[in-house]
Amino acid sequence: MAAELVGPARRRLLHRHVAAGLESLHSAEPEPVSAQIAFHHEGAGAAAAAGA
Repeated sequence: MAAELVGPARRRLLHRHVAAGLESLHSAEPEPVSAQIAFHHEGAGAAAAAGA
């Protein structure tokens, strides 16, 4: 799996970037991708932003 090829710090950074990108692309209607956004926030170590 690709996630195993990068270290934990880099993986968190990538999750943070993906979450930000999804939020930006879907700012008008985030509901359809809210689970994916939460998943990436959690992967970035931002559990509060993920709704936890």
